[in-house]
Amino acid sequence: MFTHVDIDLGKDLETIRSADYSKHTLSAIHSNIVNPEYDYAPSLCKENTTIQQLWWEKELDLTAVGKQLGMFVITASSILLPPGNVIPWHTDTFVKMKGLHPERNDFVRAMIYVTKYEPGQVTQIRNGTGLETYTNWKPGSGYLIDDTVPHVNINGSNEPVITINYSGFILDK
Repeated sequence: MFTHVDIDLGKDLETIRSADYSKHTLSAIHSNIVNPEYDYAPSLCKENTTIQQLWWEKELDLTAVGKQLGMFVITASSILLPPGNVIPWHTDTFVKMKGLHPERNDFVRAMIYVTKYEPGQVTQIRNGTGLETYTNWKPGSGYLIDDTVPHVNINGSNEPVITINYSGFILDK
């Protein structure tokens, strides 16, 4: 499942954008963010797969975002991808979600851009019909995916990319 989305982040936009990410640094390939079965090139290392991730609990309006996305949001985390770093090809594993709701297998994630696009920033997504390259985004735009959609995030710019990732499941209509 893959679809483009546009939402209004409202007052949450500045909360996410101005947060202190500096104390929450990890390597995308040395964490549960990417799939252990992917065979990554040796040149992908801690120094060029660095992310800074924050988990949000009560600070954001998850109900309002969930209504806009048509989903029940269970978790929210923001990721700052520094210049010169990449989150290599992966599918989302929903580790935290599976721990919270082991009875479910229909998780989705909305990845929403918080920062405006800068040249050199790219997301690519294999959407079943080919490869989609995503650039020129605006804050509040992004995509909704499930655990079958491989994607990569690249920051070859001089500015960080910040996204907010809302995880949960689609509401029945």
